[in-house]
Amino acid sequence: MMKRIIVLFLCMYTLSFSIVDFENLRWNDKVFDIMLAFPGVEEEESYQPGIKTYTLSPPEEFVETYKFYLIDESLYKIEVVFDSEKVGRAEVKEIYGSIVKKMGKPISQDPINKDLINTKQAGSSRTSGPDNETMAFFKGIDTIDSEGKMIDSKLILEYRDRAMLDVYP
Repeated sequence: MMKRIIVLFLCMYTLSFSIVDFENLRWNDKVFDIMLAFPGVEEEESYQPGIKTYTLSPPEEFVETYKFYLIDESLYKIEVVFDSEKVGRAEVKEIYGSIVKKMGKPISQDPINKDLINTKQAGSSRTSGPDNETMAFFKGIDTIDSEGKMIDSKLILEYRDRAMLDVYP
């Protein structure tokens, strides 16, 4: 009987506290946990002080990279960067439909408009709250040069630890 209770507790812990779409990870996991869950993860040069970034390329079809962000050695953000060469309109609709099915309808939709030195980023972000600990942002971002031509297009699904939302980028 005791074994059943322990197994039930462990199953509930695994099911209830993991990150949606990343069932082997939890917020505040360490790099060791990420490497166990995703063999082949490599550290990437970070341009933000105190933040370490690890990537896995290519983790699955239609995905260019998974990016794992750690601050104080703890996981607080995950980005799924889709492969712009393989993802067209039909795939975007399918990905979005899957997100809505798993996480519910977006709770907000926000425009993205950033003027950079020689370029501009434009697009939109749809926010979902799949659970009490996670926020998810589905972003379509186009980079436009000074002549108005699109030079890059990215589709990103970003998962964030709610506790860290207003603290770190």
